Amino acid sequence: MLHAPGGTLRGVVRITPASQIRCEHLYVRLGWHTAGYAEQQKTRISEQDLFQGSLPPHLASSHEFQFSLPLSPWSYVGMHMSINWDVEVRLVVPRSRGLEQRQAFIMAPIARK
Repeated sequence: MLHAPGGTLRGVVRITPASQIRCEHLYVRLGWHTAGYAEQQKTRISEQDLFQGSLPPHLASSHEFQFSLPLSPWSYVGMHMSINWDVEVRLVVPRSRGLEQRQAFIMAPIARK
């Protein structure tokens, strides 16, 4: 998925639990991190708490989110370092490690014809 700097990133988190879940928080986070030989850096740009409450078993729920993307840094892959963007979803459940899922995307200018 390619998204332009300064644009809007929209998405939907869908959850269908196998059993009743008490959700303390359903976070969605926008951020980037570096990988490679350079010192590792991780930056969270924005966070939303989409839901708190009970999630009934076998019933799908959908939670929409929207982020305004910054102008930089752009996604980059080089010989010694890369800059990787992603959206992280974290479901916080009492007395549990919770669940976490990430979806990577590319943030770079989109060529116009």
